[in-house]
Amino acid sequence: MPILEHTGGVEVVRSEKLVAGSSFTELVAGGAAIVLPILGLVGVLPMSLAAIAFIAIGAAMMISGGTLGTQAHTLLANATTGESSGADFVGGANAQILGGAAVIALGILSLLRIAPFSLLPVAAIVAGGAMILSAGTAARLGSFRYGAAEISPHQRELLRESVRAAAGADVLVGLGSVVLGILVLAGVGSPATLLTLVLVAALALGAGLFLSGTTTGARMTALLSH
Repeated sequence: MPILEHTGGVEVVRSEKLVAGSSFTELVAGGAAIVLPILGLVGVLPMSLAAIAFIAIGAAMMISGGTLGTQAHTLLANATTGESSGADFVGGANAQILGGAAVIALGILSLLRIAPFSLLPVAAIVAGGAMILSAGTAARLGSFRYGAAEISPHQRELLRESVRAAAGADVLVGLGSVVLGILVLAGVGSPATLLTLVLVAALALGAGLFLSGTTTGARMTALLSH
């Protein structure tokens, strides 16, 4: 595992501010992906709002993946290279970027009423899978970052625990979304039931993004205050 020699440089501070900005985007997109499915569940344009919710989810995933890759590059550029390399973090960032792009495309096609009952559950599966794949990468990168931060051991351990908890929540949300998507593709229930399952998947993903944005923003605030 590489050891950071110094993390107080301007480039690293900019990276942390970039993460803070990304967390705000996750908050906004997650909030939208919570409100829109709820409106759909109460009968307000459910198909259209589900598609828009997945577009918001995909956009947040792409931004988060780009930030994850940039942050990994910045931190590793200030590290003494050991057994690990940037390749350890590429998979999770690419999963979010590519998964987010696919989810946006599927959401747009569904909004245009092109096979929405097939494409929306696929979007749920893709988003859930990308969230699962990127959770471990985000946790490793967080541990790497906080391990070198100039904070007390107690604060460092608390931050690491929060990263692991957020990663575990992402995995659970991702698994739930994948299962719901598979159930819809399998045609379990009436069309109304299938649409409800899609909306619940979007709601779960939105809640996961909102939680991730909240915890990341809190961690960045704690780091930047030191």
